[in-house]
Amino acid sequence: YGVEEEADFTPDPSTSLLADIDTTTPGTLNTTLQGGSTIKDLYMWLHNRKGFIGYESTTGEIERKTIIRQLIQEGNGTEDGEWNHYSGATDLRPLINDSQGSIIGINEPNNFRTTIQGTIKTDSVVGDGDITLEVTVRVFGYAGTEKKHTKTESLSSGDDLSLSFTICTPNYYRGKQFAIETKIIADSTISSYTPSLVITKTRIEQDGIFEVDRVRDVSKYSIDSTLSSINNLNYINPQLLVPDMKIIDFLSDIFKTYNLVAFEERLN
Repeated sequence: YGVEEEADFTPDPSTSLLADIDTTTPGTLNTTLQGGSTIKDLYMWLHNRKGFIGYESTTGEIERKTIIRQLIQEGNGTEDGEWNHYSGATDLRPLINDSQGSIIGINEPNNFRTTIQGTIKTDSVVGDGDITLEVTVRVFGYAGTEKKHTKTESLSSGDDLSLSFTICTPNYYRGKQFAIETKIIADSTISSYTPSLVITKTRIEQDGIFEVDRVRDVSKYSIDSTLSSINNLNYINPQLLVPDMKIIDFLSDIFKTYNLVAFEERLN
């Protein structure tokens, strides 16, 4: 790098690789393999990256898989594109702000104030890479009334990620129904994870300025009715990870490298 000079690599007995280094162009390092072959290219490919597979060798970019689910009406996962209700006294869909009365509540008995909150999570992560959680909250019948919440983190095996958000407050579009769209975007180097969505609805009854009763309902949702985890291994295309070589070249190089001889053995 910089001033021109002669240099070379000491041959590696495990691969017999020798490379010429050219530094005639300032700031540029060019290397040329001597005696390169298919089997040696394969050897280098098998050792060119540490960690979990999940990248496309032709671009070097990590592939990402996106899972989209909604929370609008009753549904059973993939078939309906909806989160599947699996825990909690009741399915809180549809999400409606059923607040009543004055927010202040002075001299107005039996006021009800409703708050709905959510948390999307990914647990039991296996692998290393980035996960992005994205939630969009919309109000039915009101164009342009959407709020987007996004969080991205780099995770390792065993790490968890969560994103909490508010769907509605007592004085926000009373009587209106809310819709949620969630996106979980994970690097394919993360081989599996378990997503979930938790919705909490709190309804406070007030008599004047005094709290009379508080009801808190919690519902939990899984990604599907038949499975709880996402597996990225079936998303990875092994053909995109294999070097560009012909089968005959691969076999020929094995025979040359190890000085093999093939012959037909006839019985009797």
